[in-house]
Amino acid sequence: MITTKELYQRAIQNEIVARNLYKYLENASTAGEIQNKYAQLAAFEDGHKNKLFNLLNRDFPGVEVEVKDNLMPELIKSFKVADDIKEAIKLAIELEIDARNFYVEMAKDTSSEENRKLLLTFANEEAEHKEFLETELLQLQGLYTWYDYSELTGLMED
Repeated sequence: MITTKELYQRAIQNEIVARNLYKYLENASTAGEIQNKYAQLAAFEDGHKNKLFNLLNRDFPGVEVEVKDNLMPELIKSFKVADDIKEAIKLAIELEIDARNFYVEMAKDTSSEENRKLLLTFANEEAEHKEFLETELLQLQGLYTWYDYSELTGLMED
């Protein structure tokens, strides 16, 4: 069975992978608004990593964690920026689902109410990231269009 310390360490590494993937997507995207969203998602993942480090240090003082900041899913290393952004987003969606499930499981296993609340907050944030990515993928596939009702002014009957 995996220990709490190992769970923290695994979660930290997962957050680094997610951050690196979002940085990749930020650089691969050509739309400034979308680039900003990916940068924001990368920052969220960094925030999760930092909070997890704080929990680890609080619960296991003095523990050293080997962190590899250059972690990146092997699949991403072979992507061609323009051609494979949809595949990168699909991978990001899978990572967000896995991250959400991981945090829910961690929350079930923790004895600290404070940790449980934080882990469930992370799980909810990962679910929000997944929703954003699914919407972005639908837009890239031409299956989703958003418009503002104010754009219809004058086009609708009174």
